[in-house]
Amino acid sequence: MRVLGGHRRLRATAVLAAAFACAVPLHAQSLPAAAFDRLAAHLDDDATVLSIEQRRQENNRLRALIPPGDTARELRWRALACWSQHDDVQAGLAFAHDSLARARRAEDRVAEVRLGYCLGNHRELSETSQAALDEYARALRLAEATGDSRLIADGLASRGHVRSLLGDQGLALQDFFEAQRRYEAGGYRQSARMNLQSIAIAYRRMGEFDKAIEHFATSRVASRAAGDWSTLVLDLLQTAFAYEGLHQPDRAMAMYREAEDIARKHTTRYDVGAAYLGMTGALVMQRRFDEALAMAERTRREFAALRDVSNEGMIELYVGQAHAGLGRHGRALTHFDRAVLDFERSANERYLELAYPERAASLHALGRHAEAVRDFKHHLAVREALQAKLGDQRAQVLRYRFDAERRDDQNRRLAKENELRAQESSVLAAARAWQTAALALIAALVIVLGVLMHRQLAHTRRLRVLALTDELTGVANRRSIELAAEDAIAAARRSGAPLTALTFDIDRFKAINDTYGHCAGDEALARVARACQGTLRQFDRLGRTGGEEFLVLLPDTGLEAALPIAERLRQQAEALSFEDLAPGLRLTLSIGAATLRADETALEPLTRRADTALYRAKQSGRNRVEIEA
Repeated sequence: MRVLGGHRRLRATAVLAAAFACAVPLHAQSLPAAAFDRLAAHLDDDATVLSIEQRRQENNRLRALIPPGDTARELRWRALACWSQHDDVQAGLAFAHDSLARARRAEDRVAEVRLGYCLGNHRELSETSQAALDEYARALRLAEATGDSRLIADGLASRGHVRSLLGDQGLALQDFFEAQRRYEAGGYRQSARMNLQSIAIAYRRMGEFDKAIEHFATSRVASRAAGDWSTLVLDLLQTAFAYEGLHQPDRAMAMYREAEDIARKHTTRYDVGAAYLGMTGALVMQRRFDEALAMAERTRREFAALRDVSNEGMIELYVGQAHAGLGRHGRALTHFDRAVLDFERSANERYLELAYPERAASLHALGRHAEAVRDFKHHLAVREALQAKLGDQRAQVLRYRFDAERRDDQNRRLAKENELRAQESSVLAAARAWQTAALALIAALVIVLGVLMHRQLAHTRRLRVLALTDELTGVANRRSIELAAEDAIAAARRSGAPLTALTFDIDRFKAINDTYGHCAGDEALARVARACQGTLRQFDRLGRTGGEEFLVLLPDTGLEAALPIAERLRQQAEALSFEDLAPGLRLTLSIGAATLRADETALEPLTRRADTALYRAKQSGRNRVEIEA
């Protein structure tokens, strides 16, 4: 399913950087200029959420307030209006080109960066994703030269969007993670929320559909509450794509119809076309081919009215699939050829993997077997390349997270060292003060006693934390997880909610210690624990119960809902790379699952049944999940 690039045009209007506030010189402080600055600041505000029509009205008000001859404010208006002022894609492209040229002549670097991002968006809609990627990269380099963290984050998010669309999920997620760090550090909550949506889209494209659906469900609630209709439409479309990935076209169709209804009432014609395009694909999956052809024509009309050609390839693919499903392989072949040409032109391997086998099937049905074999070979080559890329991308994401955690640890250590040096300087200063007068000595003693008391309290708190934390892995130790289990069981008994326990250990861990040494084994154990902790939900608990053995508590979770979580734990461990520790080292998990029974009030029978299932997983070949009998 195609993820429509044009949504960045709709979403970006709500997240323009407030950095423009620094770009307007302190002159021409007339009443219109002051009113312009107030309105521009409001539109720049990260928390401002407006519909496209509302934003256009505000942009028109802003334009009327530009003082004559004020180039800086005119460029600021153009950067704000560029994303949302034109439904017609070609008109928007022309506006972006003209505005960017004006910014370059004025040497307004902030406006040049923003307008470069906007031009990249319009090039994506009217040309190719690769052309957009080049434009984003140029503007991002200029943003990095300015040092403006918000401008850099916006560029990273835009570049990550196109990289994800082209199938480079590892690089895309690195861009998204860095953008998220900058958004959160700057307090840009709306931008951070939408960037999390981009991260979920990348996970969906990597095949982690359940994880993506969970995120989009949470995002839909927040979008409805905020009245952010454009983001809500994208949440619905992305959820539908995930359901298609799970081969559930009926549920996808329901999401598309809801997205169409909201788009007609609250957003843009582009969103309506996006919903139609999604419905076309779902109808093909449902084998309702005549309806799919009719819906494809409606889709084409919507995008043609906007002069948007970015989705032509996907429309042609769906039309070809519908004709092929009706046995009209000659007509289908014409549309498949157009789709493949579009996807090859944009170098989109994800879509080529979909198109090649469809065209090969029609070629085979028409007796053109040599050409069919050629397309099947192309399909296998693209699929193999994508699978290899997917493995590399997952490894890149894990390495990025590991490096980020290590960098954060180093920063915390440096901050602590600076704090200690500052304390030492304070003590030395106090010592010099003691030599001047008895009163100064008494005051210094009071300060020292206060510092010592503070340290003792901090030390006591650290000891309390250490008493409940496993020193090697950083997760809860046996005592802590057992206390948590007591609370979870008591809560489950009171509320009647389910509680599931997972027990797992690392397969053949003794052999790893014997082969690579205990240092490598300890580091591998710590990485597995961190990876599993990052995979769990906020309210789940993970603890180390001994050696390579762990216990996971899943409150409010039945056995059926626990299985995808257990499978994600297993996959996360299997995907870890330990090449920097020991070449060739790979780890797998065996996992057992059991649910608290109505008559149970203690942890021991629950973990005993989970351990029995774990033993069955070991007996069945390891690297698997088993549930209680």
